[in-house]
Amino acid sequence: MNAERIVALRRDRWARLGALLDRVQARGPAGLGPPEVREFGRLYREAAADLARLRTAGADPEIERYVERLVAGGHNALYRAGGEGAGGVGLGRFLLRGFPALVRRSGGAVATAAAVWVLGVLLAYAVAVVRPDLARDLCPQQYLDRAEAAVAERAAEGRAVYVRMDPAFTPLWSSTLVANNVQATFVVFAFGITAGVGTALLLLLNGVLFGAVAAVFAGEGVAGVFWTFVAAHGPVEIPAFLIAGAAGLRLGGALLRPGMRTRRDALVREAVDAGRLLGGTTVLLVVAALVEAFVSPSAMPPWGKAAVGLGAGGAVLAWILLGGRGEAEEEGEEEIPGMGSAAAAAAPR
Repeated sequence: MNAERIVALRRDRWARLGALLDRVQARGPAGLGPPEVREFGRLYREAAADLARLRTAGADPEIERYVERLVAGGHNALYRAGGEGAGGVGLGRFLLRGFPALVRRSGGAVATAAAVWVLGVLLAYAVAVVRPDLARDLCPQQYLDRAEAAVAERAAEGRAVYVRMDPAFTPLWSSTLVANNVQATFVVFAFGITAGVGTALLLLLNGVLFGAVAAVFAGEGVAGVFWTFVAAHGPVEIPAFLIAGAAGLRLGGALLRPGMRTRRDALVREAVDAGRLLGGTTVLLVVAALVEAFVSPSAMPPWGKAAVGLGAGGAVLAWILLGGRGEAEEEGEEEIPGMGSAAAAAAPR
């Protein structure tokens, strides 16, 4: 499609987006009603895709700059949330309503990510049953050392723990866990750009590692040590990793199945939702790291850690299943995470 055709077909929608931006600038978030908020989000995504088309088609620089201003203004309104208290309110609204609704709409990708991860776990465990030595080869040395230490500790004291943590170092360890887990989720998400192949491979390998570690502890007769440690934080940390994997798979799906759009347009549109999925997982990972640092290595009895895990996992499940239900799911439109001051743009004369 040439540039003139794009302009002819899309000019009215650009003008409508500009009008909505003007109202947000003049009256703040209250300037738009719920239906207009959904319309605003849809027009913004369409304008972002149009901008990519115009650049490819070599459009008039003035037209291109106009659409750039619309997209920049829309981005500011959607994600930077200016105005008194708007940032906190917008973020809170996104976490409570927008993020769980987005996860539900990504159910197919989440299910695929979970299936690949579980396949890795089962493969590793099956291999360990036949060849225990291979399971040990799959584990980094630090996990082998912990399993052996647990065996020795149980023999000497009659009980064992996965790791002993000096309370003075708990805050530092917690921050380290957050950094490591966020980095892992960003990597599995970013590899979606390989048409999802890299993301799927990382999900499989992570599952293999988890299954191999569980198999090694079981082979040493200290499976309870491993599962007691994982019980508290695993129900939060594992879903967060799988949602990040789903975000990467959505990127890959945009490249493999762009539909009627160009691959670039499909990727631009999909990256918005995928990036927001990743942002929501960061909150889950912070919660998981706090539990892993303060509860998982504590002297709390195993039933107490299991109760914490069940409570945390149940809360996450309820949040995902119920958050924002019925408010922002019409026709698959996501709730806007925040509205604030936006750059007004006038159509080129």
